[in-house]
Amino acid sequence: MEVYYTPPYTNGGIEKAVANLIAFEKTDMLEAGASQTITISFKAEDMASYDDKGTKTYVLDDGEYGISIRSDSHHVIEEDTYTVNQRVVYDENNKRSTDDTVATNQFDYAVGDITYLSRADGFANYEKATAAPASLSISDEKKAEFINNSNYNPEDYNNESDEMPVTGADNGLELQTLRGTDYDDPKWDTLLDQMTLSEMDTVIALSGYQTPAASSISKVQTIDCDGPASINNNFTGTGSIGFPSAVIISNTWNKAIAERFGESIGKMADEMGVSGWYAPAMNTHRSAFAGRNFEYYSEDGVLAGHIAAQSVIGAEKEGVYAYLKHFALNDQETNRNNMLCTWTNEQAIREIYLKPFEIAVKDGGAKAVMSSFNYIGARWAAAVQSFVIPYFVMSGDSGDLCLQIISVYMVIWLPIKQSEMVQMQCWWLMTQQQTMSWTRRVQQVFRR
Repeated sequence: MEVYYTPPYTNGGIEKAVANLIAFEKTDMLEAGASQTITISFKAEDMASYDDKGTKTYVLDDGEYGISIRSDSHHVIEEDTYTVNQRVVYDENNKRSTDDTVATNQFDYAVGDITYLSRADGFANYEKATAAPASLSISDEKKAEFINNSNYNPEDYNNESDEMPVTGADNGLELQTLRGTDYDDPKWDTLLDQMTLSEMDTVIALSGYQTPAASSISKVQTIDCDGPASINNNFTGTGSIGFPSAVIISNTWNKAIAERFGESIGKMADEMGVSGWYAPAMNTHRSAFAGRNFEYYSEDGVLAGHIAAQSVIGAEKEGVYAYLKHFALNDQETNRNNMLCTWTNEQAIREIYLKPFEIAVKDGGAKAVMSSFNYIGARWAAAVQSFVIPYFVMSGDSGDLCLQIISVYMVIWLPIKQSEMVQMQCWWLMTQQQTMSWTRRVQQVFRR
């Protein structure tokens, strides 16, 4: 059963789609002539649209909302109306119930020199929005920003009054004893004081397909493996059975099957001595030529998000943590490692591209992500502060969730500059060997 909503639209106002999937459920296996009653519920705030130009937050406009059961986004089976009597703005005084910090614009820099299609005046700008670009060159302003982001000089920010954090202290704490401890508990600082600079170096720089051991805090090594449809250890050659692709799983519209899939992955991972799963992959289908569509669930973020959330829950039941990937806006594989710039606006980022990640974190409890390779606007995705600061958009602007995600944030396969490491404040790099001295980079990057 697929439930959609149709929000009220004001000409020239916040852009809104006519049919928006908001919830779905699956019946049991029914014999011919049998029936089953399904109850579906959702919050009114889930129908809010992101207003990136006016209030710069989520808004639930007043008016009549069509709530419909459909066989797909085009064919209505049954429809009713829900009335919102007063406009609701989810600002700093009234954030959404699932948000820890109010959502507000973080990606204005990514809009680019693009005409975005609008419903205003009956899609009056259709021809302009779909016309071939007059120029394929980046503007001088964006070019300067792009160059500046890649040429940060940390020496410019040296401060003689800065003090090196305490390292190598004998405080008697063990990592496992802090399981479940609140992030703001001072014990974490005490624990980190025990680590040596060499251990910090190793934990950050050698986290490819593993999390390294750190004897000072009694942290054991754990093994992480790819991929979305199976578990494969690239070093031992050991692999599990393969499952159908993510597209097939999402096409079942069956959360129970998604959870069972996650459980199966978790059981096989456990048998292989694997703790981390480099999946699920959950970017949005936008083109048939994206190159990774077989790993991604859907063109719809709500469907993808709920299927991914259940897969994460299933794997976690077996003691396996999932890395959501590729975060974020990995729209194509061609030139993905060659400074590919992805241009879009705040509303599209939040309502389309980050929606599956948001649901997987909020409903699935995911606490790890793997970065994408591209740039968001002129900023490298893994170094985008909006993705890693405490009002982290993916986790519904929830500071607590963000900080857990930072602790297992990964950057893979790319040549990393010191400037980009400083910007992203990343803890883990997916590398297998240290080919250069990382000590200076660790000193710049290691932050709690």
